[in-house]
Amino acid sequence: MQQEESYEPESAVDVMGGSVFKNLWGYISDHPRLMIFSMFLGVVGGILQLAPHFIVYLIATDIIADQISASHIYMLGFICLVLVVISFASSGASSYISHVIAASVQKKLRQKIAEKLTRVPLGFFASRDSHDFKTMVVDDVEAVEDGVAHLIPETTAAFASPLVILMLMVYMDWRMAIISVIGLFSAFYLMGVAAAKSTEITKEFYASKAKMGRLMTEIASILPMVKIFNQGDAAIGRTTQSFMEFNQLIAKWIGSNVNTTGWFMLLSSSALVFVLPFGLLFIYLEWLDLGTLIFFLLFSIGLNNLTINIYSLTHRIARQANIHTKMDEFFNAAELEIFEPVVPSGKYNIEFDEVSFTYERDEVLSSISFKLEQGSSLALVGPSGAGKTTIARLLPRFWDVNKGAIKIGGVDIRHMSYQDLSAQMSFVFQEIFLFSDSIADNIKIGREDATEEEMIAAAKAAQIHDFIVSLPDGYATKLNAKVNLSGGQKQRLCIARAILKDAPILVLDEATAFADPENEAELQKAINHLIKGKTLLVIAHRLSTIKQLDNIAVIVNGKLAELGKHDELLARHGRYKDMWQAHIRAKSFKIGTQKIVGDDK
Repeated sequence: MQQEESYEPESAVDVMGGSVFKNLWGYISDHPRLMIFSMFLGVVGGILQLAPHFIVYLIATDIIADQISASHIYMLGFICLVLVVISFASSGASSYISHVIAASVQKKLRQKIAEKLTRVPLGFFASRDSHDFKTMVVDDVEAVEDGVAHLIPETTAAFASPLVILMLMVYMDWRMAIISVIGLFSAFYLMGVAAAKSTEITKEFYASKAKMGRLMTEIASILPMVKIFNQGDAAIGRTTQSFMEFNQLIAKWIGSNVNTTGWFMLLSSSALVFVLPFGLLFIYLEWLDLGTLIFFLLFSIGLNNLTINIYSLTHRIARQANIHTKMDEFFNAAELEIFEPVVPSGKYNIEFDEVSFTYERDEVLSSISFKLEQGSSLALVGPSGAGKTTIARLLPRFWDVNKGAIKIGGVDIRHMSYQDLSAQMSFVFQEIFLFSDSIADNIKIGREDATEEEMIAAAKAAQIHDFIVSLPDGYATKLNAKVNLSGGQKQRLCIARAILKDAPILVLDEATAFADPENEAELQKAINHLIKGKTLLVIAHRLSTIKQLDNIAVIVNGKLAELGKHDELLARHGRYKDMWQAHIRAKSFKIGTQKIVGDDK
């Protein structure tokens, strides 16, 4: 089940009103004073950028008053140069400080994500695509840097400088101040209306972008299979369709914004259209002098440039809103709850007591009850989708049961810490998980303190040692795209990992599924030898591999249909006997004129 990346800003008003900056400020909770200092330096730098406008105004007034001199011009020019240098230095210092804070925020945020991942149930990962985690941990956290290092100080400066200009304008002449901002207010009103309308388009844009990324990851991972079955055209068709949808959204977004952007630029740049004619009229009416008109002409241009900078920040703010929505959803995800932690009893018998489990409103298991005594074995069999793997995954708390209880040694697993629970069991699932690391490190993942002799013994028991030593680097071989391992070899590495951990409870999900006929018997003997004294839960489809186990549980439609030994279940003439007869028929299946004879009688 893949979760679409979504963009759900509350509204354009909420975004511009500060919800994004409230979230960003929460990220910098360890450095508030330092960020305030960075913002102060940014404001100083932004205001001092107006120095050339003010100096030109002073020179113009001196010329009008016929009080200009070369020395005075040189002095004003020097002051302007000093102020500009201070402006650049202040802005640079602000940027440096904010980037230092951003680096700290990124580190802390990734640590927080990692800590959250240790608290969510394991089923959380099964319902999400790995591409989403990569996007959040790498791309989204990287984008937070733009919010912390740039948006906070830059937006503060971008709004502070126009505010200073407006105060000066009102001080000089309130009538001309109103005239100067008519176009700007119209432009920002238009921008707000457009932002409210573009919310849905923006949501579709980010969802399509995430879908395209997941599709490319999927195609890359299954490309060999696609080529084998000659489905290249179909795969290319899916990616092409995804690209076309993305392009259509871009065209739709451009179409909805191009007119708005054009009008915004026109209105925000048209101060002179209002200032100049009204200024000349006021001079004619003797309400205004020429020097004041020059002031408004100069600072209206400066005000326009600053407001255009504000407009350029809006799309970055929208991107931050999308990131914060995803982060909030992630950090608000349900966590495993520990009920009054209890120390494990040291016993390893397993009990399912009237266990029911519902996943996304669908009942998967209903009133499952059975006991697995310490040192005994139980197989779960049944049709695909019956709930066998769910039973096994409830044991390590992939999810928590909705009703009933699961106990180990008489202790409800919800009263055990995850570390205590994990230490009691080893797993070999059908899904094979290997890390891009050495073979030795992959085997020792469950017991990092294991000796080399213990690791090799586990590999030998799993029938994988001879293959490993045949590799040029042996156990130091790095598992990557250049190392071609078969499915059976990967499975045996996972079995070696479980054997080395030597946990008292062992869960095998069709552990010999990928073993070839020559090695399956030896592998089965090794497993049978090593599971002595352990509590064993096996999920099997090939019934011949579990005949000798202590008990067999038949799971049908999420319910326990039958429970007993192999011979007992056959004697009942129930569901298990039907499955066994179907298994025997499959073993004797004919291909052409050649009969494939099974080993079961």
